[in-house]
Amino acid sequence: MRHRPLILLAVTVPLASIGVWSCLADEGRVPAPAIETTDGSAGGPLADVTPRPFDAEEPSGAMRIAHMAPRLGTVDFCYRPAGDARFVGPVLTGSSDAGAAPDAQSDASSADAADAGPIVDAGLDVRDAAPSDAGLDARADVASEAGDAAPGDPPLAPFTVTTYAGVKGAGTFELAIVAAGAGTCQNPLRTGQVTLDPGKLTTVVLSERAVADGGPPLVLLSLTDNPVVTGDRARVRVVHAALGTPQQAALDDLSVSVAGGTNPVVAAVVSPGGVTRARIGGPIVDPFGYADVPPVAPLAALRVSELREGGVTWTSAFVDPGLSAAAIQTAYVAQSGAGLVVVLCDDKATVGRRTSCRSLPVTP
Repeated sequence: MRHRPLILLAVTVPLASIGVWSCLADEGRVPAPAIETTDGSAGGPLADVTPRPFDAEEPSGAMRIAHMAPRLGTVDFCYRPAGDARFVGPVLTGSSDAGAAPDAQSDASSADAADAGPIVDAGLDVRDAAPSDAGLDARADVASEAGDAAPGDPPLAPFTVTTYAGVKGAGTFELAIVAAGAGTCQNPLRTGQVTLDPGKLTTVVLSERAVADGGPPLVLLSLTDNPVVTGDRARVRVVHAALGTPQQAALDDLSVSVAGGTNPVVAAVVSPGGVTRARIGGPIVDPFGYADVPPVAPLAALRVSELREGGVTWTSAFVDPGLSAAAIQTAYVAQSGAGLVVVLCDDKATVGRRTSCRSLPVTP
């Protein structure tokens, strides 16, 4: 059975619309469905963007990878449906072992499978709470143009996030994280499983944790994305990926706010390996972890605080946090050695084959 590689997409959401890189039939174009805004009004259509040809079959979902495990260095990744013997990939930079025996790849990855951490769903029942407001159905939005794989993306550096990639099928997939330039899915650095639901956008967060307790070092946080546009508010989701390093213990529950001015709270509480949760007195949070917050002035500092008694507070330099009206942001709190970083990503924007993100060091 021949597996085809991922279809790389770029999804942007300019104010009231979503733009998708897709692989399209019918001379490279498909009709563009609309996105709904949270006030019930009709938003703009999905942009009709020139695709990157990858696959002749129509995918049924889409995912992107957020690399928050700096100890792994720059990486690539492979994937396969659960139960299949052969991996597809490396997805970003291409494979040199396409003809390798399936058992060779299967055996190479299974040796490390014991290191794989669980899928963490951040306490969200994402399968029962589909992001219908976003008006996204990858099965309808992402068609394809015939053609073989043409990878050539740069490998994935720490604290960066890919654009979306179309995936044929749904259900449980195994990911193999390999070293950049490996050219093969054999001898992966780590393996783990994620569940992809049909017709949905998924972010898979790659993170590691200290393993003094003997637990698995790899944790894959699988999140369903819901990029709904609001006209006069900002929407932001915080992901807690600070799960411990050899130099620093895992952080407990966190809060994130904007320092200065009225000090608006961005996330009242975020638990380890999870996303923003609702809390009395905090901002409204939807089932996917997005908080609705008032727009923030262009120059502001982010403040990350441990909620435990005597906990540490870290503050960034003054920057434009990108929390203007109609913004959609995902912020990843991660560790690098003994330091702490907030990776702030504009989910409406892409740079090449990457989601537009900035790494903001925060200090006590």
